[in-house]
Order: sequence, then C-alpha cells, then structure tokens
Amino acid sequence: MLQTETTEEALLLSGLENGTYQLIALSHKPEGEQYYTKVCGRESLMFALPKGHRFVRRKSLSFAEMNGENMILMNDIGFWNFVRTEKMPDSRFLTQSDRFSFSELVRSSTLPSFTTDLAKKYLETEAESNRIEVPVSDPEASATYYLVCLKTLKKDFHALFSIL
Repeated sequence: MLQTETTEEALLLSGLENGTYQLIALSHKPEGEQYYTKVCGRESLMFALPKGHRFVRRKSLSFAEMNGENMILMNDIGFWNFVRTEKMPDSRFLTQSDRFSFSELVRSSTLPSFTTDLAKKYLETEAESNRIEVPVSDPEASATYYLVCLKTLKKDFHALFSIL
C-alpha cells in the first residue's frame, strides 16, 4: 500500500528512523551515514502573471520585486511555504485548498499566482493558459528532490532507485 503525507522534515526523518516510513522525499540531501539518497527530481518556481500585469515582459523576477503583491496560492505548498513567510512577507495570499477552485480563481482573476515547471508538466489546465510564466531569479526558487531510505533498506528499493 502506498500512502503519502506532507509534514515537517524532522518528523519525516524520525519517522524513517522509527519505521513509520520506509521512503521519504526531501528538498535537500539529509546529513547522516544511516541514509541512502538518490536524486528523484528537480523543480523551478515561476510567477504566473495575468497578461496585463506590469512585469509580464520580464525575463525573470525576484521575490523582492514581487513582495507586496496580492497573490492566489494553493494552501498546502509544502516546503515552498518559506516563500510566503520569509521571501514575500508584505504580500497577502488568497489561499485555496481545492485545485478546481484555485484554477477557477486563476482563470478569472487579475492577481498573480505561482506555478512550477513540474506543475505545468503534470497539472496543465486551461485556466492557466491565460498566464505568462516568468521564472523566479532567486536561487531558492529551484529545488532538487531526494528520495531517502535507511541504508539497511536500500536493497528493498533497488528496483525503484535504479529507474531514477
């Protein structure tokens, strides 16, 4: 059975160590000799701007340049939450927990939103086609994901790790 959950990194690592989890995905390589890690993906954050937005012709934008803008945001964005709390503290976010509601708001609103190259690849919707994606220039806007297990379980997941 496959079950997924999003939680804090410390809880994921302790869950891995106590047997609650067999595999976890992190946005950085964990420290410690007890872990086996393999890169399983990369993701880059972009601003999804409505066509009339003042920055729509930019090749890239920083978090600082967009700080203070009101934006539409999915509620559970995992580790990307630092953008909201640390990089754009002067912005207000209209958050949605339902993907359909989020897409409808993006389609009909003049507020910017976020997307990523992975979201565009796997969640492409008609609602986001009226947007211009502008890459975020800050280095923190790119993530490398690592699939992690205990070294003692590495052989159990050999087939999975070999296709990554």
